[in-house]
Amino acid sequence: MLTETQKDLFELLKEIDDICVKHDIDYYLAGGSMIGAVRHGGFLPWDNDADIHMTKEAAEKFASLSSEFLPGRIVVSKDTHRDHPAVHWRYMNTNKTTMLKSFFSEVPQGQFVDIFILNPITNDVSKHAEIVRKYYLYSEWVVNHYPINSVREDSIFDDYKVLREREKTEGYEKIRKELEDEIFEYPGEECDYYLVRSPGSPCPIFPKELWGKPVRIPFEDVMMPVAEKAEEVISMSYGDRWVDIPEVADQITHAFVSDQEVPCDIYDEDVKNFIDKKEVRDFSYEKKDIWFAHLKDRNLANGLGRSVSQVIILEKIKQNIGNRSIEDLIEEKKYVDLKMIFRDYYRAQFSDFKYYKLYFDMPEIYFLGALTPLTVTGSYNKALKVLSMREARFGEPKNGYLKRLNDLCTDLADLSKALYIFNDFDRARQIVSKWLPLFPECLTLLRAEIFLLLKEEPDIRLIRDKIIKDLKIFIEDGELLKYLGDTYRIEGDKKMTARLYKRAMGTITNGLLMTEMKNYLENQADV
Repeated sequence: MLTETQKDLFELLKEIDDICVKHDIDYYLAGGSMIGAVRHGGFLPWDNDADIHMTKEAAEKFASLSSEFLPGRIVVSKDTHRDHPAVHWRYMNTNKTTMLKSFFSEVPQGQFVDIFILNPITNDVSKHAEIVRKYYLYSEWVVNHYPINSVREDSIFDDYKVLREREKTEGYEKIRKELEDEIFEYPGEECDYYLVRSPGSPCPIFPKELWGKPVRIPFEDVMMPVAEKAEEVISMSYGDRWVDIPEVADQITHAFVSDQEVPCDIYDEDVKNFIDKKEVRDFSYEKKDIWFAHLKDRNLANGLGRSVSQVIILEKIKQNIGNRSIEDLIEEKKYVDLKMIFRDYYRAQFSDFKYYKLYFDMPEIYFLGALTPLTVTGSYNKALKVLSMREARFGEPKNGYLKRLNDLCTDLADLSKALYIFNDFDRARQIVSKWLPLFPECLTLLRAEIFLLLKEEPDIRLIRDKIIKDLKIFIEDGELLKYLGDTYRIEGDKKMTARLYKRAMGTITNGLLMTEMKNYLENQADV
């Protein structure tokens, strides 16, 4: 069931769709709306905004059709409002209110759909890193209310100061035009890559071919367009485990005041009764300048502070190990014990250190002890991120077992892509056959093995027996329970299928499979 906010956003999306269809304008669902369409068939359950992709030419054509917009609808961008607090555009309904932290600007605060612009860039891949650096610099300078992302390389801060000084003598619009011409004005017909204008994107450059011609797929009760290779776009944006529902702490929502009944100009008038908007705006600019003036020192302090915590955590790990051997614990498959030993490391590397893009170094044998249980129990993507960070600093692991773990994690990432992006089941079978004899209790491999066996549809009873055996190792694993339900579904046993699907819904993390079960249960309401 949609929230009131989602219902109104859905109406805005349909308004955009009507105009684009009428005037042959290509657009695509983006961000959470795209992953929601592909994985859930609609909005992400927790989402409170909506996003689309358009090329700059398409966005300009769409904006030029404002005479066909419903009353109160406008397009907001840096071209229309200097203080617009974003590098992308917005289609906005000013008859409703969505107040952001930039409420003190003169930009209307209506409910909106974000329009992320697809900007063509050069095919010279060697220039892409510098283009991204300039784009991040542009983003920080042009959104002058607050830092978009304080974790940047130090050169960004120095260049930001230069731009702010130039702004005083050359003027804001002159510099903005100069930067946009340099970064965004590349001939589209000559490019094979897009730079996506969206906030804080860790991966802003994509092959142009991934978008292609829009493909319409179910979104709630209508069909909406996504990129031709949407799964690849999602994988590049969210990682190869994009099929999984994120933990509650990682489910992204946006902080704003929303009112679906009162127009934003009424709220704007109320704000003026309490603050001088120009005074607050000027203060916000000054605050950002001060923030950036100290960010290099802050980055240094963050690194030093976490170095101290690293020493403390390593001492705790040593105490947790006691007189036990990491090698013996791995050999004996004491994965729960290993996770307890390294619990403080996990908390640091995947939370505090992750936020500041810092790497928590340990002896190789510690890495083996910390990452093996993650890999075996389904979190290989976390292990692979750490191993990739480590390899970038020190090269390939010297420990043969750690190298093998790195190779396994790399292949597990390829396995996920083979299953959920490319439908390359032959490649998936190769990976499972290669690694399952070496890691017979690896959950990702066990799940994939059953998935592939069900595709072949041999003896269902043998598959069922294997799933039951696997469930003795990974009790109540939602994905295995779903596959167990599939064996009864193949046999036409609706009651047993529904019973197992309902059981699986409580623990499954795979959003694609969750949506499949949800749709089945809704269609079998009498079961």
